Amino acid sequence: MTPSLEDKVEGILKELIASNTEYKYHRNYAVEGQSGYRWKTDLILMKEGVLDAVMECKDIGGEEWERKTRFPNKTFETHMCRAYVLLNDLHLKYPEVRLYVIVREFPASYQLLGKWENVFKPIGTELMCLKMIHDDSEYFLLSRP
Repeated sequence: MTPSLEDKVEGILKELIASNTEYKYHRNYAVEGQSGYRWKTDLILMKEGVLDAVMECKDIGGEEWERKTRFPNKTFETHMCRAYVLLNDLHLKYPEVRLYVIVREFPASYQLLGKWENVFKPIGTELMCLKMIHDDSEYFLLSRP
C-alpha cells in the first residue's frame, strides 16, 4: 500500500527538524482562522513555539491519478477550492505565516496548474509537489520568506 501524502511529508519533516531543533511540527492540529472557525490542518511547523507554516496536503495529481479518476480536472479544482478556503481564513488572521499546498504530483494540465498558482499567490500560498520538497526540503520548508 502506498503511504499517504501526509505520511510522506511528515517523514520529511521528522528528518528536517532533527537537525533544526528550533522547529517542531504537529499533524492534524486545530488552528483558529479569522472567521473564528478552528480548522484541522494537515501539518504545521512551529518555530520556537510560534506558528511558522501551515501545510495542506492534497493527495491528487499526476498522470496515473488522472487515468484512474473519472473527472480529474474537476476533482483537482474541488480540492484546491477547499484548500483555498482554509488557507485564506488562516492568512487573514496570521498574515506572516507561510502557507503551502502540497500535492503528490502536479496536474498534467499547465493551464490548470497556472490558474491555481495565480489564485493562491495573493494570499502568499505556494503550490508545491512532493518531489520539490523531497529534493530540497530545507530550502522549501525552512528558508522561504
